[in-house]
Amino acid sequence: MKKILFLEDDEVLAESLIELLEAENFAITHVCNGEEVLEKTLTKEFLLEELSFADKEMSDGSLRVHINKLRKLSLPITTIKGVGYRLSSS
Repeated sequence: MKKILFLEDDEVLAESLIELLEAENFAITHVCNGEEVLEKTLTKEFLLEELSFADKEMSDGSLRVHINKLRKLSLPITTIKGVGYRLSSS
């Protein structure tokens, strides 16, 4: 099952689109604004699943390498020990 972090501030539109996407076997996390997106914590398992390719599975070590590369690009990523990562708002 593919997971989607879905940003939409129009509740009626969001409900309709979520219904359609769930019918296509997507797992939806809905947020209403950009601040909520920044507050979402992504689990290590979610990141490993999303970054793995069909023929190659990503390891914990390679995930840390990718996170560190993103940090070098000045993305404010916080490690949540034992859980995953969060893109901080500042």
